Amino acid sequence: MPADAFHQSVADLRVGEHLCCLYETDEEQRAVLAPFLRQGLERGEKVLCVANSRMGESIRGFWREDSAALDSSLASGQLQIFTPSDSDPAAMLALLPAETPKALAQGYSALRLIGEMTWIREELSERLIEFEAKLNEALTGTACLVFCLYDRHRFDPTLLLDALHTHPLVATGAQIVQNHYYVSPAVFLQKQPAARLQQWIQALLERHHTLVELRTLAARLQSVREEERIAVAREFHDQLGQALTGLKMDLAWMGKRLRKDQGALKERAQSGLRLIDITIQEVRRISTQLRPGVLDELGLVAAIEWQAKEFQSRTGIQCWFTSRHEDVQMAPDQATALFRILQEALTNIARHSQASEVEIRLGADARDLILELKDNGIGFIEGEKPSTQSLGLLGMRERALALRGEVQVRSVAGAGTTVTARIPVADGDPAGAHP
Repeated sequence: MPADAFHQSVADLRVGEHLCCLYETDEEQRAVLAPFLRQGLERGEKVLCVANSRMGESIRGFWREDSAALDSSLASGQLQIFTPSDSDPAAMLALLPAETPKALAQGYSALRLIGEMTWIREELSERLIEFEAKLNEALTGTACLVFCLYDRHRFDPTLLLDALHTHPLVATGAQIVQNHYYVSPAVFLQKQPAARLQQWIQALLERHHTLVELRTLAARLQSVREEERIAVAREFHDQLGQALTGLKMDLAWMGKRLRKDQGALKERAQSGLRLIDITIQEVRRISTQLRPGVLDELGLVAAIEWQAKEFQSRTGIQCWFTSRHEDVQMAPDQATALFRILQEALTNIARHSQASEVEIRLGADARDLILELKDNGIGFIEGEKPSTQSLGLLGMRERALALRGEVQVRSVAGAGTTVTARIPVADGDPAGAHP
């Protein structure tokens, strides 16, 4: 997630919320802690930072680099960094009901508590998790929000897993996300594995249901968009095209009836005719971009042939197309999905690949329709796609998923990229797509 987006997600936090971060390096800690701290000060909240002495000095150090307001914030009491004399988590649980009303009485808008959890003694780790669970109940209805930070090198993975189960929100990888594996205090504090297991299963089912609903909605939006494109393309081609053709005929009729001594008017009429011809071509181009008539009239193979020639003419990238699917029955929505995936893949090739050739293959096996595009471009390292290209790939995958299909991308830096789309031959119900 870009830094601006993360800062916005921090700004969207509200009082009563409880989140944690599991970090491995000082840079990771700083990246999530600095925006959280700064937001609290800028909002006029009182900020308490609880840490061991070493971490307290580290926070002072990087915050002094980030903000000249550190000394004034410390002097005014708006920011307090301290190490508890009692490392029992129960003492911190008692801190909230005492400090929150005190902060409000001092004129602050809320209390923001940052807990760098290394101040807890290892032998009290079990009580730490109990504290985290109880903290969710303690925060309900209060003007306080809490951010807990865990050093992954300092704590046992089993404890960190329990820590995740007790936080409704998690900041990880510069993202703040809803925690689908959060366990409510009522269930967690019972220490009954069966109840926790049931809540996890319920969370999985709810997440699956949400994904299915989103994909069903995405499929419907794609369908509506295609219907609108067809309608607009038809109106554009028929109505505007006919009007321009009529205007051209009228202007030609008028031009033929001008006298020989009206040379200037004749030239204007010829100029108008040329402009109308250009406009008619532009109308056809826009109409074709919205919805190629060849796709509806002659089918996917002809549409791909047309698109490949148009792409080669426009970009100079050599396009080779082979097809072995002539005997396969294909529904209109399948043809549309594969054609739009082709267009998006070609757009990515033109923008990012620096390729000189692209091979397009259309075929089928016993189960799937298969569209493959392979270029000889620079490729990329998996996980390091440009953000714009990632959005294009996401759009291709969603189109395929809507028909129970998939899109796979294989790339090697310096050795090109291959995009393969597979859609089941039989029609599928988008709502049944697996996440």
